[in-house]
Amino acid sequence: MEIYKTKSSLICIIISVLAVVSILSALWLRSLAEERPAKPYYPKLEFAISMLNLLQKNKPNENVFYSPKSVYQALLLTYFGAGGKTEKELENVLGLMKWAKNKTDIENAYKLEKDAQAKPYQNASVEFISVDKLYFSDRVNIKDSAKNLLNENIERLNFFTEPAQSVDHINQFVENITKNNIKDILQLDADTMNIQVAIINAVYFKGDWVSEFKKSNTYRAKFYKHGVEETYVDMMHRLGHFKYGFIEHLDTAVLRMPYKGENFSMYIFLPDNSRTAIDELLEELTPTILDDVFNGTVETWETRVSVSFPKFSFEQTSKLEQAVQRMGIQSFSDKTANFSGFFESTLSEGYEVKMFHKAKIEVDESGSTAAAATAMISYPCSMAYRPLTPVEFNCDHPFLFVIHDEQFDEILFAGIYRGPN
Repeated sequence: MEIYKTKSSLICIIISVLAVVSILSALWLRSLAEERPAKPYYPKLEFAISMLNLLQKNKPNENVFYSPKSVYQALLLTYFGAGGKTEKELENVLGLMKWAKNKTDIENAYKLEKDAQAKPYQNASVEFISVDKLYFSDRVNIKDSAKNLLNENIERLNFFTEPAQSVDHINQFVENITKNNIKDILQLDADTMNIQVAIINAVYFKGDWVSEFKKSNTYRAKFYKHGVEETYVDMMHRLGHFKYGFIEHLDTAVLRMPYKGENFSMYIFLPDNSRTAIDELLEELTPTILDDVFNGTVETWETRVSVSFPKFSFEQTSKLEQAVQRMGIQSFSDKTANFSGFFESTLSEGYEVKMFHKAKIEVDESGSTAAAATAMISYPCSMAYRPLTPVEFNCDHPFLFVIHDEQFDEILFAGIYRGPN
Protein backbone atom coordinates (compact mmCIF):
# COMPACT_ATOMS: atom_id res chain seq x y z
CA MET A 1 0.00 0.00 0.00
CA GLU A 2 2.84 2.40 0.89
CA ILE A 3 4.54 1.61 -2.45
CA TYR A 4 1.26 2.34 -4.26
CA LYS A 5 0.90 5.70 -2.48
CA THR A 6 4.51 6.58 -3.29
CA LYS A 7 4.01 5.75 -6.97
CA SER A 8 0.79 7.78 -7.04
CA SER A 9 2.57 10.76 -5.47
CA LEU A 10 5.41 10.51 -7.99
CA ILE A 11 2.94 10.37 -10.88
CA CYS A 12 1.12 13.44 -9.55
CA ILE A 13 4.42 15.30 -9.19
CA ILE A 14 5.49 14.35 -12.71
CA ILE A 15 2.13 15.41 -14.15
CA SER A 16 2.35 18.74 -12.27
CA VAL A 17 5.89 19.36 -13.52
CA LEU A 18 4.90 18.54 -17.09
CA ALA A 19 1.92 20.89 -16.82
CA VAL A 20 4.13 23.73 -15.58
CA VAL A 21 6.69 23.06 -18.33
CA SER A 22 3.91 23.00 -20.90
CA ILE A 23 2.54 26.36 -19.69
CA LEU A 24 6.00 27.93 -19.59
CA SER A 25 6.78 26.61 -23.06
CA ALA A 26 3.52 28.03 -24.40
CA LEU A 27 4.28 31.41 -22.85
CA TRP A 28 7.82 31.31 -24.25
CA LEU A 29 6.59 30.45 -27.74
CA ARG A 30 3.97 33.19 -27.50
CA SER A 31 6.62 35.73 -26.49
CA LEU A 32 8.75 34.67 -29.45
CA ALA A 33 5.79 35.06 -31.79
CA GLU A 34 5.13 38.55 -30.43
CA GLU A 35 8.81 39.52 -30.72
CA ARG A 36 9.16 38.25 -34.32
CA PRO A 37 5.81 38.56 -36.10
CA ALA A 38 5.59 36.72 -39.39
CA LYS A 39 4.32 39.67 -41.41
CA PRO A 40 5.42 43.30 -41.81
CA TYR A 41 2.19 44.83 -40.54
CA TYR A 42 2.88 44.24 -36.79
CA PRO A 43 5.82 46.67 -36.72
CA LYS A 44 3.70 49.15 -38.67
CA LEU A 45 0.95 48.91 -36.04
CA GLU A 46 3.49 49.39 -33.27
CA PHE A 47 4.95 52.41 -35.07
CA ALA A 48 1.45 53.92 -35.48
CA ILE A 49 0.71 53.64 -31.74
CA SER A 50 4.11 54.94 -30.63
CA MET A 51 4.03 57.99 -32.90
CA LEU A 52 0.44 58.85 -31.91
CA ASN A 53 1.41 58.58 -28.24
CA LEU A 54 4.37 60.93 -28.73
CA LEU A 55 2.31 63.47 -30.69
CA GLN A 56 -0.44 63.58 -28.06
CA LYS A 57 2.12 63.96 -25.25
CA ASN A 58 3.51 66.96 -27.11
CA LYS A 59 -0.02 68.47 -27.29
CA PRO A 60 -1.86 66.76 -24.41
CA ASN A 61 -5.00 68.89 -24.47
CA GLU A 62 -5.45 69.24 -28.23
CA ASN A 63 -6.83 67.21 -31.09
CA VAL A 64 -4.22 65.07 -32.82
CA PHE A 65 -4.25 63.73 -36.35
CA TYR A 66 -1.59 62.26 -38.60
CA SER A 67 -0.97 59.53 -41.17
CA PRO A 68 1.12 56.58 -39.94
CA LYS A 69 1.09 55.33 -43.52
CA SER A 70 2.71 58.50 -44.84
CA VAL A 71 5.33 58.93 -42.10
CA TYR A 72 6.33 55.25 -42.15
CA GLN A 73 6.60 55.27 -45.94
CA ALA A 74 8.82 58.37 -45.96
CA LEU A 75 11.12 56.82 -43.34
CA LEU A 76 11.21 53.55 -45.30
CA LEU A 77 12.33 55.41 -48.44
CA THR A 78 15.00 57.12 -46.34
CA TYR A 79 16.15 53.71 -45.06
CA PHE A 80 16.86 52.52 -48.60
CA GLY A 81 19.44 55.31 -48.94
CA ALA A 82 20.82 55.12 -45.41
CA GLY A 83 24.07 53.58 -44.21
CA GLY A 84 25.97 53.04 -40.98
CA LYS A 85 24.33 54.23 -37.76
CA THR A 86 21.39 55.84 -39.60
CA GLU A 87 20.53 52.55 -41.30
CA LYS A 88 20.52 50.66 -37.98
CA GLU A 89 18.41 53.33 -36.25
CA LEU A 90 15.80 53.20 -39.00
CA GLU A 91 15.78 49.38 -38.92
CA ASN A 92 14.99 49.48 -35.20
CA VAL A 93 12.36 52.22 -35.30
CA LEU A 94 10.56 50.70 -38.30
CA GLY A 95 10.84 47.17 -36.86
CA LEU A 96 12.19 45.87 -40.15
CA MET A 97 14.31 43.03 -38.83
CA LYS A 98 11.36 41.63 -36.90
CA TRP A 99 10.15 40.09 -40.14
CA ALA A 100 13.08 40.35 -42.61
CA LYS A 101 16.51 38.72 -42.66
CA ASN A 102 18.32 41.49 -44.51
CA LYS A 103 17.92 44.69 -46.53
CA THR A 104 17.33 42.74 -49.74
CA ASP A 105 14.21 41.14 -48.20
CA ILE A 106 12.89 44.61 -47.34
CA GLU A 107 13.58 45.95 -50.84
CA ASN A 108 11.76 42.97 -52.38
CA ALA A 109 8.79 43.46 -50.06
CA TYR A 110 8.69 47.14 -51.00
CA LYS A 111 8.61 46.24 -54.71
CA LEU A 112 5.76 43.76 -54.20
CA GLU A 113 3.70 46.22 -52.17
CA LYS A 114 4.39 49.02 -54.65
CA ASP A 115 3.16 46.82 -57.51
CA ALA A 116 0.05 45.86 -55.53
CA GLN A 117 -0.73 49.51 -54.78
CA ALA A 118 0.40 50.90 -58.14
CA LYS A 119 -3.06 52.03 -59.17
CA PRO A 120 -5.25 54.27 -56.99
CA TYR A 121 -8.03 52.39 -55.23
CA GLN A 122 -11.18 53.94 -56.61
CA ASN A 123 -14.83 53.01 -56.99
CA ALA A 124 -18.04 54.99 -56.80
CA SER A 125 -17.75 55.46 -53.03
CA VAL A 126 -14.09 55.15 -51.98
CA GLU A 127 -10.89 56.69 -53.29
CA PHE A 128 -7.42 56.09 -51.90
CA ILE A 129 -3.98 56.91 -53.26
CA SER A 130 -0.46 56.93 -51.79
CA VAL A 131 2.45 58.28 -53.86
CA ASP A 132 6.20 58.35 -53.15
CA LYS A 133 8.58 60.88 -54.65
CA LEU A 134 12.30 61.57 -54.25
CA TYR A 135 13.62 64.92 -55.47
CA PHE A 136 17.42 64.91 -55.81
CA SER A 137 19.59 67.94 -56.37
CA ASP A 138 21.01 67.97 -59.90
CA ARG A 139 24.43 68.52 -58.28
CA VAL A 140 24.66 65.04 -56.71
CA ASN A 141 25.50 61.69 -58.25
CA ILE A 142 22.90 59.02 -57.41
CA LYS A 143 24.06 55.45 -56.86
CA ASP A 144 22.92 52.86 -59.41
CA SER A 145 21.46 50.70 -56.64
CA ALA A 146 19.14 53.55 -55.60
CA LYS A 147 18.16 54.19 -59.22
CA ASN A 148 17.36 50.51 -59.78
CA LEU A 149 15.02 50.41 -56.79
CA LEU A 150 13.44 53.87 -56.95
CA ASN A 151 14.04 55.20 -60.45
CA GLU A 152 10.39 55.79 -61.42
CA ASN A 153 9.96 57.87 -58.25
CA ILE A 154 13.07 60.00 -58.74
CA GLU A 155 13.13 63.52 -60.15
CA ARG A 156 15.95 66.03 -60.43
CA LEU A 157 15.58 69.65 -59.31
CA ASN A 158 17.99 72.58 -59.24
CA PHE A 159 17.68 73.55 -55.58
CA PHE A 160 20.84 75.67 -55.65
CA THR A 161 20.03 78.14 -58.45
CA GLU A 162 16.22 77.77 -58.52
CA PRO A 163 15.18 77.27 -54.87
CA ALA A 164 11.79 79.00 -55.16
CA GLN A 165 10.79 77.09 -58.31
CA SER A 166 11.92 73.81 -56.71
CA VAL A 167 9.84 74.34 -53.57
CA ASP A 168 6.82 75.41 -55.63
CA HIS A 169 7.17 72.29 -57.80
CA ILE A 170 7.17 69.97 -54.76
CA ASN A 171 4.26 71.79 -53.11
CA GLN A 172 2.24 71.58 -56.31
CA PHE A 173 2.85 67.83 -56.51
CA VAL A 174 1.51 67.37 -52.97
CA GLU A 175 -1.51 69.59 -53.66
CA ASN A 176 -2.39 67.57 -56.76
CA ILE A 177 -2.19 64.20 -54.99
CA THR A 178 -4.19 65.40 -51.97
CA LYS A 179 -6.87 67.20 -54.03
CA ASN A 180 -5.75 70.61 -52.71
CA ASN A 181 -6.15 69.55 -49.07
CA ILE A 182 -2.45 69.81 -48.18
CA LYS A 183 -0.75 73.05 -49.22
CA ASP A 184 2.77 74.39 -48.70
CA ILE A 185 4.33 71.28 -47.17
CA LEU A 186 7.72 72.99 -47.70
CA GLN A 187 8.69 76.59 -47.10
CA LEU A 188 11.37 78.57 -48.89
CA ASP A 189 14.21 79.33 -46.46
CA ALA A 190 17.97 79.55 -46.19
CA ASP A 191 18.35 75.76 -46.20
CA THR A 192 16.51 75.21 -49.48
CA MET A 193 19.52 75.87 -51.71
CA ASN A 194 21.52 73.21 -49.86
CA ILE A 195 18.94 70.40 -50.17
CA GLN A 196 20.51 67.21 -51.53
CA VAL A 197 17.31 65.12 -51.42
CA ALA A 198 13.68 65.77 -50.51
CA ILE A 199 11.70 62.61 -49.76
CA ILE A 200 7.94 62.96 -50.08
CA ASN A 201 4.92 60.76 -49.45
CA ALA A 202 1.41 62.07 -50.07
CA VAL A 203 -1.82 60.21 -49.27
CA TYR A 204 -5.46 60.96 -49.98
CA PHE A 205 -8.59 59.13 -48.83
CA LYS A 206 -12.27 59.76 -49.44
CA GLY A 207 -14.91 57.26 -48.40
CA ASP A 208 -18.68 57.08 -47.90
CA TRP A 209 -20.14 55.24 -44.91
CA VAL A 210 -21.93 51.97 -45.57
CA SER A 211 -24.54 53.27 -43.12
CA GLU A 212 -24.84 57.01 -43.65
CA PHE A 213 -26.12 59.39 -41.00
CA LYS A 214 -29.19 61.42 -41.87
CA LYS A 215 -28.56 65.15 -41.68
CA SER A 216 -31.97 65.58 -40.04
CA ASN A 217 -30.69 63.50 -37.09
CA THR A 218 -27.72 65.80 -36.43
CA TYR A 219 -28.21 68.03 -33.40
CA ARG A 220 -26.27 70.21 -30.97
CA ALA A 221 -25.14 68.15 -27.99
CA LYS A 222 -22.80 68.39 -25.05
CA PHE A 223 -19.24 67.13 -25.35
CA TYR A 224 -17.10 66.70 -22.23
CA LYS A 225 -13.52 67.81 -22.88
CA HIS A 226 -10.81 66.64 -20.46
CA GLY A 227 -13.36 64.68 -18.45
CA VAL A 228 -15.37 67.60 -17.01
CA GLU A 229 -15.24 70.72 -19.20
CA GLU A 230 -18.47 71.08 -21.21
CA THR A 231 -18.72 72.30 -24.79
CA TYR A 232 -21.12 71.72 -27.68
CA VAL A 233 -20.68 69.81 -30.94
CA ASP A 234 -22.79 68.88 -33.94
CA MET A 235 -23.62 65.29 -32.95
CA MET A 236 -24.62 62.85 -35.68
CA HIS A 237 -26.91 60.01 -34.67
CA ARG A 238 -27.83 56.68 -36.21
CA LEU A 239 -29.46 53.46 -35.05
CA GLY A 240 -28.18 50.49 -37.01
CA HIS A 241 -26.20 47.25 -37.06
CA PHE A 242 -22.50 47.69 -36.35
CA LYS A 243 -19.61 45.56 -35.19
CA TYR A 244 -19.22 46.42 -31.52
CA GLY A 245 -17.03 45.13 -28.70
CA PHE A 246 -15.58 45.93 -25.31
CA ILE A 247 -11.93 45.46 -24.29
CA GLU A 248 -12.30 44.67 -20.59
CA HIS A 249 -8.73 45.26 -19.38
CA LEU A 250 -8.61 48.61 -21.22
CA ASP A 251 -12.12 49.61 -20.11
CA THR A 252 -12.70 50.69 -23.71
CA ALA A 253 -15.62 50.20 -26.10
CA VAL A 254 -14.80 49.67 -29.79
CA LEU A 255 -17.01 50.34 -32.80
CA ARG A 256 -16.33 49.60 -36.47
CA MET A 257 -17.86 51.97 -39.02
CA PRO A 258 -17.13 50.54 -42.49
CA TYR A 259 -16.88 52.52 -45.69
CA LYS A 260 -18.50 51.31 -48.88
CA GLY A 261 -16.26 49.08 -50.93
CA GLU A 262 -15.35 46.70 -48.05
CA ASN A 263 -11.61 47.44 -47.91
CA PHE A 264 -11.64 50.38 -45.46
CA SER A 265 -13.16 51.06 -42.05
CA MET A 266 -12.96 53.58 -39.25
CA TYR A 267 -12.52 52.11 -35.78
CA ILE A 268 -13.43 54.22 -32.75
CA PHE A 269 -11.88 53.40 -29.37
CA LEU A 270 -14.01 55.01 -26.65
CA PRO A 271 -12.48 54.79 -23.13
CA ASP A 272 -14.12 56.03 -19.93
CA ASN A 273 -14.68 59.74 -19.44
CA SER A 274 -11.70 60.54 -17.22
CA ARG A 275 -8.99 63.11 -17.75
CA THR A 276 -6.25 60.48 -18.18
CA ALA A 277 -8.23 57.82 -20.09
CA ILE A 278 -6.66 58.50 -23.51
CA ASP A 279 -3.13 58.47 -22.05
CA GLU A 280 -3.78 55.16 -20.27
CA LEU A 281 -5.31 53.64 -23.42
CA LEU A 282 -2.30 54.56 -25.54
CA GLU A 283 0.13 53.18 -22.96
CA GLU A 284 -1.68 49.81 -22.93
CA LEU A 285 -2.59 49.52 -26.61
CA THR A 286 -0.46 46.96 -28.46
CA PRO A 287 -0.20 45.60 -32.02
CA THR A 288 -1.72 42.34 -30.77
CA ILE A 289 -4.81 44.12 -29.43
CA LEU A 290 -5.20 46.15 -32.62
CA ASP A 291 -4.77 43.04 -34.75
CA ASP A 292 -7.42 41.23 -32.70
CA VAL A 293 -9.81 44.15 -33.18
CA PHE A 294 -9.20 44.48 -36.91
CA ASN A 295 -9.45 40.74 -37.57
CA GLY A 296 -12.41 40.07 -35.32
CA THR A 297 -10.72 37.84 -32.73
CA VAL A 298 -11.46 40.27 -29.92
CA GLU A 299 -14.91 39.72 -28.45
CA THR A 300 -17.14 41.64 -30.86
CA TRP A 301 -20.53 41.04 -32.31
CA GLU A 302 -22.82 42.46 -34.94
CA THR A 303 -25.61 44.10 -33.02
CA ARG A 304 -27.96 47.04 -32.98
CA VAL A 305 -26.08 50.12 -31.82
CA SER A 306 -27.30 53.61 -31.14
CA VAL A 307 -24.32 55.63 -32.41
CA SER A 308 -23.76 59.26 -31.46
CA PHE A 309 -20.66 60.58 -33.18
CA PRO A 310 -19.49 64.20 -33.54
CA LYS A 311 -19.21 65.84 -36.91
CA PHE A 312 -15.77 67.42 -37.05
CA SER A 313 -12.92 68.68 -39.21
CA PHE A 314 -9.45 69.88 -38.35
CA GLU A 315 -5.91 69.87 -39.68
CA GLN A 316 -2.53 69.68 -38.04
CA THR A 317 1.03 70.56 -38.94
CA SER A 318 3.85 68.80 -37.13
CA LYS A 319 7.63 68.87 -37.16
CA LEU A 320 8.67 65.30 -36.45
CA GLU A 321 12.41 65.48 -35.73
CA GLN A 322 11.85 65.41 -31.95
CA ALA A 323 9.33 62.58 -32.16
CA VAL A 324 11.56 60.31 -34.25
CA GLN A 325 14.51 61.19 -32.04
CA ARG A 326 12.58 59.96 -29.00
CA MET A 327 11.73 56.80 -30.94
CA GLY A 328 15.44 56.16 -31.51
CA ILE A 329 16.65 58.03 -34.62
CA GLN A 330 19.37 60.25 -33.18
CA SER A 331 21.41 60.88 -36.32
CA PHE A 332 18.70 63.05 -37.94
CA SER A 333 19.07 65.69 -35.24
CA ASP A 334 22.74 65.44 -34.31
CA LYS A 335 23.82 66.09 -37.92
CA THR A 336 25.42 62.68 -38.43
CA ALA A 337 22.87 61.18 -40.86
CA ASN A 338 24.47 58.77 -43.33
CA PHE A 339 23.07 58.53 -46.87
CA SER A 340 25.80 56.44 -48.45
CA GLY A 341 23.08 54.33 -50.07
CA PHE A 342 21.94 57.32 -52.14
CA PHE A 343 25.03 59.28 -53.13
CA GLU A 344 28.16 58.47 -55.13
CA SER A 345 30.25 60.81 -53.01
CA THR A 346 32.62 60.95 -50.09
CA LEU A 347 30.18 63.51 -48.65
CA SER A 348 27.52 60.90 -47.90
CA GLU A 349 27.74 61.39 -44.12
CA GLY A 350 27.17 64.33 -41.81
CA TYR A 351 23.69 65.34 -43.02
CA GLU A 352 20.97 67.07 -41.03
CA VAL A 353 17.39 65.98 -41.64
CA LYS A 354 14.18 67.93 -41.14
CA MET A 355 10.75 66.26 -41.18
CA PHE A 356 7.46 68.03 -41.89
CA HIS A 357 4.01 66.46 -41.70
CA LYS A 358 0.61 67.92 -42.52
CA ALA A 359 -2.69 66.09 -42.12
CA LYS A 360 -6.33 67.06 -42.51
CA ILE A 361 -9.60 65.23 -41.86
CA GLU A 362 -13.30 65.99 -42.31
CA VAL A 363 -16.01 63.69 -40.94
CA ASP A 364 -19.68 64.28 -41.72
CA GLU A 365 -22.95 62.43 -42.30
CA SER A 366 -21.90 60.91 -45.63
CA GLY A 367 -18.36 59.78 -44.78
CA SER A 368 -14.78 60.97 -44.36
CA THR A 369 -12.14 62.83 -46.33
CA ALA A 370 -8.55 62.64 -45.11
CA ALA A 371 -5.23 63.70 -46.59
CA ALA A 372 -1.65 63.94 -45.42
CA ALA A 373 1.87 64.52 -46.64
CA THR A 374 5.28 63.87 -45.15
CA ALA A 375 8.35 65.74 -46.38
CA MET A 376 11.90 64.93 -45.32
CA ILE A 377 14.69 67.17 -46.51
CA SER A 378 18.37 66.50 -45.93
CA TYR A 379 21.33 68.69 -46.51
CA PRO A 380 25.00 68.54 -45.49
CA CYS A 381 26.20 69.70 -42.43
CA SER A 382 -14.92 33.48 -27.48
CA MET A 383 -18.54 34.05 -28.99
CA ALA A 384 -20.42 36.85 -27.36
CA TYR A 385 -24.16 37.16 -26.87
CA ARG A 386 -26.25 39.60 -28.90
CA PRO A 387 -28.14 42.14 -26.79
CA LEU A 388 -31.78 42.53 -27.70
CA THR A 389 -31.79 46.25 -26.92
CA PRO A 390 -29.52 48.69 -28.79
CA VAL A 391 -26.08 49.30 -27.34
CA GLU A 392 -25.38 52.95 -26.56
CA PHE A 393 -22.16 54.20 -28.15
CA ASN A 394 -22.13 57.89 -27.26
CA CYS A 395 -18.91 59.67 -28.24
CA ASP A 396 -19.54 62.65 -25.97
CA HIS A 397 -15.99 62.65 -24.57
CA PRO A 398 -12.46 62.25 -25.99
CA PHE A 399 -11.83 59.19 -28.15
CA LEU A 400 -9.18 57.64 -30.38
CA PHE A 401 -9.93 56.75 -33.99
CA VAL A 402 -8.11 55.12 -36.91
CA ILE A 403 -8.86 54.55 -40.59
CA HIS A 404 -7.77 51.02 -41.42
CA ASP A 405 -6.90 49.45 -44.76
CA GLU A 406 -8.24 45.92 -44.31
CA GLN A 407 -6.63 44.56 -47.48
CA PHE A 408 -3.08 45.43 -46.41
CA ASP A 409 -3.66 45.42 -42.60
CA GLU A 410 -2.42 48.99 -42.33
CA ILE A 411 -3.46 52.09 -40.41
CA LEU A 412 -3.72 54.92 -42.91
CA PHE A 413 -4.72 57.68 -40.50
CA ALA A 414 -4.91 57.94 -36.71
CA GLY A 415 -6.15 60.62 -34.39
CA ILE A 416 -7.51 61.72 -31.04
CA TYR A 417 -10.59 63.91 -30.88
CA ARG A 418 -10.89 66.01 -27.71
CA GLY A 419 -13.61 68.37 -28.85
CA PRO A 420 -13.91 71.53 -30.94
CA ASN A 421 -10.97 73.93 -30.83
